[in-house]
Amino acid sequence: PESMRMNRERALEVVRREAALRRGSEYLAKTRPYVQKGMVTPVRFDREVQAQALRESGFRDDDVTTKAYQTIVSSLPDSDRKTVFFLDANDRFYHPDVEPVGGRLAGPVVGLNGAGDTIESWLARARAEGFRQVLVMASTST
Repeated sequence: PESMRMNRERALEVVRREAALRRGSEYLAKTRPYVQKGMVTPVRFDREVQAQALRESGFRDDDVTTKAYQTIVSSLPDSDRKTVFFLDANDRFYHPDVEPVGGRLAGPVVGLNGAGDTIESWLARARAEGFRQVLVMASTST
């Protein structure tokens, strides 16, 4: 595929293709055994279907294009996200209406390098390194 610039309109086309692939028999056959056992499906399944949607939409599936796509999709307005079943489900499941102010952050995190950690040790390291403020961005998906 030739290099095309990712924008909101094109990201919507790709995410709709991704949704169609996620409803397809091949993807469902891969994920069904995990769901039936109450297990989380491997992240690689999401990455694979995302890459396939990018390719089928005329994009490369390299890291730069994938990151641009994910960034745009994660910032889509609610009106667009509601039209894509898996984005709408993620938004509903993870209760974005919960008020986090005054709450305490706790639990596992994954850094940009892919390494697992706990929020407590991550914040302790940030304090030890002299950071007065940190920005935590959380995402359940693309």
